Amino acid sequence: MCLNAKESCHLCLENRPDIPLLDVWRFDQLKTLQNEKNIAVSVFPDFNTWEIIFPSWYYQLIVRWIPSIMSFHTFIVASIFLHGHYVVIVNRYLDHTPEMSRTRSRFRRFVMSRLGYPHLALSASMCHILLVGLILAIGGVYSTSNLPTSVSRFFITQNSGGQFIISIFSSAFWNSKVTELDKTRKYSLLTRFLRGDSRISTFIFCAVLVSFDIFSCSLGAMNYQTSYPGTTPAMVLTLALIEVILAVNFLWGAISFQLECRKVSSQAATNNTADRNGLEDVLKRLSLCAIAVSFFMLLQVIAFCCAATIITSPSSFIVIWSTVSINGIAKVALFVQMFRPKKDQREAVDAGRGLLTVIGSMRLLRSKQLSTFLPTVPSI
Repeated sequence: MCLNAKESCHLCLENRPDIPLLDVWRFDQLKTLQNEKNIAVSVFPDFNTWEIIFPSWYYQLIVRWIPSIMSFHTFIVASIFLHGHYVVIVNRYLDHTPEMSRTRSRFRRFVMSRLGYPHLALSASMCHILLVGLILAIGGVYSTSNLPTSVSRFFITQNSGGQFIISIFSSAFWNSKVTELDKTRKYSLLTRFLRGDSRISTFIFCAVLVSFDIFSCSLGAMNYQTSYPGTTPAMVLTLALIEVILAVNFLWGAISFQLECRKVSSQAATNNTADRNGLEDVLKRLSLCAIAVSFFMLLQVIAFCCAATIITSPSSFIVIWSTVSINGIAKVALFVQMFRPKKDQREAVDAGRGLLTVIGSMRLLRSKQLSTFLPTVPSI
């Protein structure tokens, strides 16, 4: 494969400091030739199909600009949502704190006490999606020589570690809501670790996955796959396995939350139509996002597996990398939509009030204290 990258070449002409990167893979035929002695090999370059593919309009549109525009759009939406959450927190602070008691330190403590997984997921989405969008727009997935080879290869996985973090934070949030709804159920240590029952375990899990992604990207940046071809399938299969585990964990939390909420709502039997509509809006949005995320995660696993086998031809290269890019960005966009803030904290018709009515009615049916469930849910 002949890829475009920024390579310094002291033997090249002064007005051509950048040269195409020729990637030679050590297949079995080359190994056989290396073991033979007294053999002469003549190499003649044939027609370079990549020279036509890279600047073509369909490559630039599908592989480069559509994912880039989606990334920047998702970044803007996540920024707006995060600002909306901040406005909700500020309104709560103004409502609950007398004017004479408002100080910077008190406000800082109030804000920190209200931060949770939704805010972490949105912040991680902003950082991840902006970085991916810039790399795709500037580098063009090997179609330009704007980036050094090591940088282009480092981001070959589309920053999968960032996607893992967003998925973990989202799963931890919904799983924590399930735990608060039913505290009597017992779970295994592995289940509690994957669900994120402890924030320490959640951050440890994130650190491990990010470290693995950085390690994999570093191997790609150092071009280890040409000397050790087995590293590429191993890394791809590991990433696919992690994606499957996180997908199952997320779906379990999201579906369990919906089932538990609907059960609580039906048992409470509230007659307030506005409150029920608010709760139904949250559950409907969660259902659509969960179904779409599961579809994109499955597609991502298939794309990862195909990337290790059929990526050497131009047509397969376009299909695989456009799928990987658009898939990952769409998945992050859906996670962002899950944590859309409400328009006004003082609105009577909203999911938070609906959940308050449901949980208040359930106190008559259960001997549990579910009041801790309310503060984080209205921010969704």
